[in-house]
Amino acid sequence: MRKALLFLVAFGLPAAAEAVVNPGCTLSGNRYECPILTGTRSYRAVFDLEKPYLVEHIRIHNDTASWFQLNWVSGGASDNHWGEYSVYLDDFATQQTVPGVGEVASRDWDPFTKVLQVVSWDAQFDGQGLAVPPGSTVILHNNAEAMVAQGVQHAAVSYGVEVTPLTNGVRSFRQPRIDAPVACDGQIQQTTWNPWVNTSGGSWRVDGATIYSLVPGGHSTDAACIYILNTAGQVRWQTCSGVGVRGMVSFPQQLVQPGEALAAQAAHNCSTPGVWDWGAFLHVY
Repeated sequence: MRKALLFLVAFGLPAAAEAVVNPGCTLSGNRYECPILTGTRSYRAVFDLEKPYLVEHIRIHNDTASWFQLNWVSGGASDNHWGEYSVYLDDFATQQTVPGVGEVASRDWDPFTKVLQVVSWDAQFDGQGLAVPPGSTVILHNNAEAMVAQGVQHAAVSYGVEVTPLTNGVRSFRQPRIDAPVACDGQIQQTTWNPWVNTSGGSWRVDGATIYSLVPGGHSTDAACIYILNTAGQVRWQTCSGVGVRGMVSFPQQLVQPGEALAAQAAHNCSTPGVWDWGAFLHVY
């Protein structure tokens, strides 16, 4: 309980992030280009939906020779509309073709909340954060419904980011590998099955996941599990508790040996014309 309380207190920080917005950033076309800075920082994107985007996304570059970790990101809109944001590492795509490169977290916010929604990679509350290697880029991008002000549709999204020197970094492996919203058809449907095979030559360790879950009327799929497959492709370990629910899930550290595979899959049943979507961002180190 004490750890949970500390987690909530720490994640109250985004709303109080420092007053300087987009520190050190320069506007380049439809995006802000920013240097990576340690501490808690604030960023803001404002774009016009009736014209070319004023600011489509924010790119934070690690142009140093040092490793950092991204402890958390918060995001939310200044109006009363639904929206979501994603965090990417190097590849600006809602997928991963290389494990840990591409979309590494995603979170939606409900309308009328005006509360910054947090993503983290610290399921064990032991100081884990997303590893940011030298030469890499963190990208923040949102998908927000428009508000109408002075006859012009636009949206404003604020972010909070905490960066520290690397002490307990993880990679974020997406499952399924590609984001693919599912159109409800009144039957049980599953996300794509495409495990990550460990070809690294060493063991992977995994002890948690950040879960994106959006279904008609809620944030929990009917079922979802995380699996480890042996070299024959058979399930040798699995956990399902809480895996379908938006937020984070933790479990005792598991080893994925060379030749074994790591996978996650969800199933849901909903009626037309709804759409549901789910993804697990597995914390691997």
